[in-house]
Amino acid sequence: MPASDKFRILVVEDTRDISDLLVIRLELGGYVTCVARNCEQAISQAFAFKPNAILLDIGLGDGGDGFEVLRILKSSTRTCDIPVLMLTARQQLTDIRRAIDMGARDYVTKPFDDRKLLMRVAKLLGQPMPYMTTERRMM
Repeated sequence: MPASDKFRILVVEDTRDISDLLVIRLELGGYVTCVARNCEQAISQAFAFKPNAILLDIGLGDGGDGFEVLRILKSSTRTCDIPVLMLTARQQLTDIRRAIDMGARDYVTKPFDDRKLLMRVAKLLGQPMPYMTTERRMM
């Protein structure tokens, strides 16, 4: 599939090891990726990169808050329809409910199984589920 026909995924993650793993796995899964490491980059990349989906961490290293990024994205006509999957270490039900109430389509906690995550991304994009044979856990 030509790169222009591939789905684009914006990864908003401040921890380089995690973002690197996500990029490798998503690109092996056939997606084009872009990484943002803080709130400002997340918002500017969402407008410039025009992703088909966004994986968004809540706690960002610049003291930023993924909830604020989500609020801004969902309030803009340019980005409000982009499906967002929250990918975070925060497991409190209040955080999950808040994210879903704010417009996130899915919520996955770290550590995560990279193959299951790819299945969730495919579902988010309305694609067929990839075939998976074994499970692995990734940070």
